[in-house]
Amino acid sequence: MSKETIKQLVRYGLAGIFNTLLGLMIVYLLKDHVGIRWANILSFGFGMVTNFITSKKFTFKSEGNTNKQGSYFFIIYLFCFCLSFGTMNLLLWEQTIINHLSSFGRSIVPEFIPNLITTKRFLSVTSPEMISTYFGIVIFATFNFSLNKYLTFKKS
Repeated sequence: MSKETIKQLVRYGLAGIFNTLLGLMIVYLLKDHVGIRWANILSFGFGMVTNFITSKKFTFKSEGNTNKQGSYFFIIYLFCFCLSFGTMNLLLWEQTIINHLSSFGRSIVPEFIPNLITTKRFLSVTSPEMISTYFGIVIFATFNFSLNKYLTFKKS
């Protein structure tokens, strides 16, 4: 892996932390009002804009044509969203898997964490719905970085 790719991965990780926390906050705040699926859809829509800006300006430092890159980015983002949303729904559909993952997640967290954020909030962020969302994020991030690096923001 080239030095430039490693730097891009680090910047992608930093931008990803920002975008992911923002997206998770949106999902967490909306899920009880519009349901987990709509909360994810709204979060991904908002995230597309912030992700494009951080990818173009910070991660890949691209000077290319914004309209062309925006079109590629939108198609790739939509594709990655479908993969992520499909993963989330598959895990929710197969309740046995996600319930085990949710229980496992709760069991590995140090005891003081639930006391810091209240038991109700802790149970909410470790719920099967949120665990499936986290898995979707991993799928999304992996494909989004690779496809945008080699298609949208590739160096000529």
